[in-house]
Amino acid sequence: MEKLENEQLIQAKIIMLALDQNNREIPMEVNYTIIRAAVGNIINTFVNNQIGDDIKFGLKPRARLMSKSFFKRWSTLPTVSNLTSIGIYEHKTPMKVLINMLLKAENEIEILMILRENCLIMWVTHEEDQELSRLGLKSDMPEAGDRYQLAGIEQYPGGPVIFKGVGRGRSANQ
Repeated sequence: MEKLENEQLIQAKIIMLALDQNNREIPMEVNYTIIRAAVGNIINTFVNNQIGDDIKFGLKPRARLMSKSFFKRWSTLPTVSNLTSIGIYEHKTPMKVLINMLLKAENEIEILMILRENCLIMWVTHEEDQELSRLGLKSDMPEAGDRYQLAGIEQYPGGPVIFKGVGRGRSANQ
């Protein structure tokens, strides 16, 4: 567990360095890409930890959260290749908003706390994604409330769903 926490802190430090360059108005093309990649590594670590795959650190997990609608459609043909035909992998808090939150962090621990509290990502149907667009919530948060809730997107209650390998189509928490 200590190694896992150290790796998360390293990724948070990478985010802090890229954000610092932006704060100092040093134009670096890849800063956003670096931030996005490090955030992805941390989120993957959170999911792998949640499903008991701690040794995978920031590698892509074998399970992901899904909306109820997405799971209902995908479970009729639960394959990796069927994921993108049904929907997209969507951040509950848009990256633009998340980066603005991260800019206020004073250290790596705060970065990890912000990500832990605001980085829910799940598969949603194309229709659910279009509803976020229709409501003007693709890259913004509503003044009050939760953008998924406003768009009528409900999370599948079983937790992360295994989408590849043994146990495909069932909750990783079972």
